Amino acid sequence: MVISACGTACEDGWLAVKRDVSLVVPSTLADMEALLRNVDVFQYDHRGLPEPAADNYYVSDEVFASLSEADRALYTWQDDMFESATLTADWNGNYAQVLYTNLVLEGLGGIPRTPANAVAWDRVQGSALFFRSRSFFNLAQQFAPPYIEETAGAERGIPLRLASDVEAATVRSSLRENYGRIIDDLLRAAELLPPRPQFKTDASKAAAFALLARCYLSMRDYVNALKFADSCLQFHQELLDYNMLDIASSTPFSPFNDEVIHHGTSRLSSILTYVTYGQVDSVLYGRYHPDDLRRVLFFQHNTNGTIGFKGYYTGTVEPFGGLAADEVWLIRAECRARNGDASGALDDLAHLLERRYRTGTFRRDTLQAADALGLVLTERRKELAFRGLRWTDLRRLNQEPEQAVTLRRIVNGAAFVLPPNDRRYTLPIPAYILLATGIEQNDRTGTY
Repeated sequence: MVISACGTACEDGWLAVKRDVSLVVPSTLADMEALLRNVDVFQYDHRGLPEPAADNYYVSDEVFASLSEADRALYTWQDDMFESATLTADWNGNYAQVLYTNLVLEGLGGIPRTPANAVAWDRVQGSALFFRSRSFFNLAQQFAPPYIEETAGAERGIPLRLASDVEAATVRSSLRENYGRIIDDLLRAAELLPPRPQFKTDASKAAAFALLARCYLSMRDYVNALKFADSCLQFHQELLDYNMLDIASSTPFSPFNDEVIHHGTSRLSSILTYVTYGQVDSVLYGRYHPDDLRRVLFFQHNTNGTIGFKGYYTGTVEPFGGLAADEVWLIRAECRARNGDASGALDDLAHLLERRYRTGTFRRDTLQAADALGLVLTERRKELAFRGLRWTDLRRLNQEPEQAVTLRRIVNGAAFVLPPNDRRYTLPIPAYILLATGIEQNDRTGTY
């Protein structure tokens, strides 16, 4: 019953799930853990819109003409991308996960924690807090403004649904409240969870620390991002040696490989299906050295002369949306560089690149301390391509004039431009949510 209803929630979304709530109230720890392990719901890391809106790819005029109106609006950063229901999975899917985690957290209130069940009780509570925090963070990257410390108290964030009552009023919290809740719950989750998971779709202490590092990085809090990246690497630091992979394979990475801390799959807009068969940005591709194995493991040359992407850590053509050690190494390297430890930053970067270049071709002495931050940011862009992280990076890095980027699309000779710090970096809330709840639409005019 639980699994069936969860699947319905993921498919139909937050509003349609009302009819199923009476069917899914878990009553035992085993029920709750089964619900949280329902991969039809929780394996999906709903960050499908940011990647199509970012700059790792392009579409030809011919492809653009074949897109739905919603996808065209997303590609060119228009306000009407949600006039159809095709792009609402990120809102619906994340809030469906929030609903079920709230059911679990409420259900725990009826089960006394005892010495006999303490390990399972803590694991269930920690898992629910982790998954709810992940959903809140993903929603904030899309439907709330970038975090700017000076204005975070005044900016509207996402609704923080903290109870399962779907009839309760929906209210938008401040951006500061959003991030405060995410961080507090992840800290509590890290206290409760085991160091490493039984299954890589489970939550764990390492995953909570990795998500904390990602969250603090998005806030440009490089002291705390460093702290939690380092904490994560105490529990999970394994990196793949790309020399051991099959460069000829169309899916060179195995699912649940040693580098994966927490497995997740992203459901992307249909635009990104074209990336497998071409349309990868040629400037991005040109940044990979000929001896860099990512050049052949991430990309494929198509018969029409375009470049496609194949390097998903899911081991399939579905994009990886989880947490992996390479991202954490790069977070620590960036934070070390920003906090004045250029040598430490380059040590972390070299540790990664030695496993990405052909054996014997990478030279540590080519990394110059004077450009430590620039080197790390370049490698972050290359290593984490098509993982749904570029949009969040643009939102935070645009706040630094030396890192700011203007995005441009050319469609049928017409130019579409997204300047740094433009309020279109916050996506519009779907119109039917506004009608159902009465919350305010995001302001997408002007700059932050």
